[in-house]
Order: sequence, then structure tokens, then C-alpha cells
Amino acid sequence: FGYDESEIENEDIFLVYNELLMRLVQPAKRKIIKSNEFYCPPELQDGLNLLVEKIQSGQSINQHLSRKILSANKADMMLFDWGIHHFHLGTEIDSGKGLIKGTKYVVFAIVQKESVYLIQIYDHDHWADKDVLEIVEKNWPSLLEKFKTEGTPRCSLNNNNIKQLRTIKRLKTCGINPVVTLSSGNAYTSIG
Repeated sequence: FGYDESEIENEDIFLVYNELLMRLVQPAKRKIIKSNEFYCPPELQDGLNLLVEKIQSGQSINQHLSRKILSANKADMMLFDWGIHHFHLGTEIDSGKGLIKGTKYVVFAIVQKESVYLIQIYDHDHWADKDVLEIVEKNWPSLLEKFKTEGTPRCSLNNNNIKQLRTIKRLKTCGINPVVTLSSGNAYTSIG
């Protein structure tokens, strides 16, 4: 993929390669499905239109990904935990990075083989907020069904707990992916 392998330990090459396969979106024509709650502020509409056009026509959308995509050895904890990508909604290329210029607000989405589920547009601070999964469960419960746990966890984590657990460093770059209980009473684990 053109990444600098010198920053990766030999024993981590396979792990980093598989993480890259998860982080990068393979170009393919996909259908756009928006949540009932989806709203795009007018000032971001051009950026959203550009992203949607690329998705529907099968162009690469990797230029819209996190700035961390430039490094092979960076984790996207929301993606790894919940299977949710975030895409920047700029319209211009940052000449220094070759990516769409970053925006404060990003669209959270689930990318599948034939469809992209647009959840909502949030600022970056929502990357551990359960309301993101609440929207997924409400609109597309089938996407979460196989991750549903039996029984009820002994504790219910709030957004701050989830954020803290994701940032605890273990095994160099991994955080903890907790069981998440939603307002429906359903609990989910290992979604990403």
C-alpha cells in the first residue's frame, strides 16, 4: 500500500496489514442508506455530496478518512470497537497530505460490501458516544443482531467510561472494547 514498514515491528506486520484492510475502504459502487435522524448542515452539504457521489460511482473514498490513515501503525478505535468509519466532509485536497482537508464535523458510517449506512454527522468528540449505536439499533437492528449478548452486563458504561477504556494502552496499540448496553436494554460486544 506504499506505507513505510520501518515503523512496524516484524512480529506486528500481519496485525498491521489486517488492520489496514479494515481501515481502508475498497472502491466499489455502493448504495447510500441514511438514518431517519440524519441531518447535514447546509455548510457541509457540498462535502457530503462529493462523498456520496464517490460512494455511488465506486470511486475511492479513502481521501476522506482520518488523518491517521497516513500511518500504517495507527489505530482507529471507533472502527475497531464498533465497526464505524468516519469521513471528513471537505471539498478540497490538502496538498501536503493528499487527503480531503479535515473538517471539525465528520459523518459516521457503516461500510458494507453493497451499502454505506450514513448514521449522522458529529464533531470528533462523539467517537465514544452510545447515541451513535442507538441510531444504528433504531434504524438497522439487523446490523447489530449477531453482536447481541445474552443476559445483562453487571455494569452499564457511560460515554466517558467507553472513551477511557478505548484509550487504555495494552499490547502497544489496543484499547479495551467493552460490552455496551443501550437504552433498549440490549447489550452488544465485539461489533468492530
